[in-house]
Amino acid sequence: MIIAAEDRDNKFLTKAVEEAYKGVECGDGRPFGAVIVQNDELVVSCHNMVLRNKDPTAHAERLVYGAKAEAAVAIGFDCFIAEAQKDTSSHQKPQLEIKKIDGTAAVIAEQVFEKTKGKYALY
Repeated sequence: MIIAAEDRDNKFLTKAVEEAYKGVECGDGRPFGAVIVQNDELVVSCHNMVLRNKDPTAHAERLVYGAKAEAAVAIGFDCFIAEAQKDTSSHQKPQLEIKKIDGTAAVIAEQVFEKTKGKYALY
């Protein structure tokens, strides 16, 4: 069964949002979740583990995303997402598609930052 791209993105973004909440609730990290999908199948899902591992590289990023950088900035995060995109060299861009999704999953993703605000220290 082939799932429409928008439905697929919403399905997997919803799972990433669940991971974001899970990471905050168990104290592993801040509200970022990620999934890896291959051939429309979920391979693995996880969340930010920066605080648990004391490792700034243990982050989670989504290439199909619902929450804008401004949602993170609004609760005190630096605008690192926009800066990371801006500084990506031109030879890397063709290999990496970053896509903003709309719809219900995007609204839910935007709410993650506000709903977890105060459950962790920013810095």
